Amino acid sequence: MLKAINAWSLRRSEARSAESLLDEVRAHGFDGFEPTIGEQGLITPETCRAACEAVATAARDAGLTLTSLASGLGWRLPLTSDDERVRTRAGQIIRRSLHAAAWLCLLYTSPSPRDLSTS
Repeated sequence: MLKAINAWSLRRSEARSAESLLDEVRAHGFDGFEPTIGEQGLITPETCRAACEAVATAARDAGLTLTSLASGLGWRLPLTSDDERVRTRAGQIIRRSLHAAAWLCLLYTSPSPRDLSTS
């Protein structure tokens, strides 16, 4: 069984480096880590492929598995909003989150059964 912890469980996670977070995760005896994507922090919708791949490499080097990518952005930007601008931005966030998840080489990512790359 893989024991993993979410970044939100770690103090000031949005202001820390990947190495700092991964060191703490390992020190507490976890095998895996669930990073988050948010307005600020390690992974944001604007984070590039190279930065995501660097986080994945750092996790592997620390002997940790990245399990999934958590996000609370949907609370502020729901796909069900009456405002078309909010729905459009929500779709952009989901696409960028899926890209980040792929670049992080996560175990599982499936927020929608349809292919978002065509929208």
